[in-house]
Formats: sequence, structure tokens, C-alpha cells
Amino acid sequence: MIKAVIFDLDDTLVDTTTVSQRVVEDVYTKNINMFGGKKIDDVCAIASEVFSNLINNTEIPSPSAAILVWFGIFNKLDKKPSIKDIVSLRKQMIDSFSRNVKAVFSVDKVFAYLRKNNIKIGVLTNGTFMEQAEKLIQTNLDIDIDYLVGTDMTVVEKPNAKAFNYILNLINANPQEVVMVGDSLESDIIGAMNVGMTGVLFRSGWRHYSEEEERKADFVISELSELIDLLARSFVRGGL
Repeated sequence: MIKAVIFDLDDTLVDTTTVSQRVVEDVYTKNINMFGGKKIDDVCAIASEVFSNLINNTEIPSPSAAILVWFGIFNKLDKKPSIKDIVSLRKQMIDSFSRNVKAVFSVDKVFAYLRKNNIKIGVLTNGTFMEQAEKLIQTNLDIDIDYLVGTDMTVVEKPNAKAFNYILNLINANPQEVVMVGDSLESDIIGAMNVGMTGVLFRSGWRHYSEEEERKADFVISELSELIDLLARSFVRGGL
């Protein structure tokens, strides 16, 4: 019997990728004087390059990358930012994301189904608690969330087993009683499966996997609502 479903947040419950470009351009436009007269397109291109290099370095935690990206941009522009500049830019980025982020299609139906069947709902994210909580509040998803766990609570990131065990302990559930849903094969799905949870890969956001890679997951869905059918069948068959 399934006791809980744990979700990743960005590009799983909230549509981060779709709004990210608009948010980035908005923040850069408002602060264009900081970037040495560069055009918005040029600054965005530099930022994309810097962030890609940071996010692909598995030794750099996501919250750290969100700060280091600004230093990387200014370094590319041969400028030295002040502490105040970095704090201001980061705050604006968080505020803009919180205002513009939207819940993914059919998440309300999925949550209603989980509630009806007394299945607990958790969120395990590689972001910090406060930053991710703002997104949940903005989209009104916080009302249905039983547990939100960020990296500032676990002190490690997915796919580290400690992150998954942390939320399992909160829920008071065995791994076999819990389903993990996320858009990252490595961080969300393989990490969860390694501790004994069922892994459901959600085709969403900017990540794209080959058929061979997708076969590593227990299940793959293209719409979040497909999770309802998976869980419904599990009740009939006695498990996923």
C-alpha cells in the first residue's frame, strides 16, 4: 500500500523552465546599468553559459550555484560587484520567480486524488526551504503539502541517500511505501530507487532523456495526471 508520494518541485509541481527566461530578462533589464552597457541578449547569453557550467558541476550545491552565477557573470564582464549588488540581484530573482511561477497542469487533480486516498504529500527539493516555500505559497500548493524538505534541512542534495531518508523519517514510512516523482533521472529517480522507493520520471522542463535512459526508471509519465492511474492500479494489484 502506498503511504506517501514525494515530489520534486521545479518542473515537477511548478513550471520553472517556462517562466525562467522571462524572469531573467526582467531582472537584467531593470539592472542593465550594472552590466557595463551590454545588451540584454548578451548578458543573458553570458549568464546561460556561466550557469550551465555551474549546474553541471555536481560538486556545487544548487543554492551555491544560484549565488556564484552572479560572480561568474561579472567576472566575464571584467567587473567587480559589490556585496549589495549581489544581494539585490538575488532577491529580485527570487521575488520575480515567486510572482510569476505557475503550477503545472492537473496538479490540483493529483493532489485531490492523494487526499481522497489518505496518501501523504511531500516535496523534496535541492533548493532552500524559504525560497521553495515562496513558490508553493504563490501557487497555493502549500495548502496540500504535508512536508517540505530543502537542502538547508538535509545538508545534502539529491541523489544523496541522506536526503531521501530524511523525508522518509518525517513521514514515518518505509521506502517500499513511498513513490518519488521528479523530472531529473539522476537526482530524483535513481536516487529514490537506490533507497528502495518507486521512481516515476516526469517528462518535463528542460531535461530530455533517451528511451534507454528512461528505462532506468520504474515508470515514466508525460502528464502529471497519469500518476493517478498508476496509483489506482497499484491499489488493485497490491503495489506498484
